[in-house]
Amino acid sequence: MAVAAVAAAKPSTISVFESVHARKHRKEDPDFRQAWDQAIEDGIDLLVAEIMLRARHSSDLLAMFLLKALRPEKYRQTAGHEHSGPDKGPITILWNAPEPAWAKDVKT
Repeated sequence: MAVAAVAAAKPSTISVFESVHARKHRKEDPDFRQAWDQAIEDGIDLLVAEIMLRARHSSDLLAMFLLKALRPEKYRQTAGHEHSGPDKGPITILWNAPEPAWAKDVKT
């Protein structure tokens, strides 16, 4: 499992050279890239499992923020606002429309 390799790595043993080499290798080797991506997904899955445990006992706020960050396609808040013309058709914009009568009263 790719997670085991990631979990076994200690930050003190990973050098900048190794990081640059790994990123270069990821670009050039499709199998390495697939294993890398799977390790990231496995790590996210472990975090989600831990979040679920914590959310049941103590931290709804932690659960909310981590789920939004880690799985935005499922948990992010989205809102849409759409304007349309008659019968949900396009809006017609009249650029050379005459000035409405009320606008003359607004001018200073």
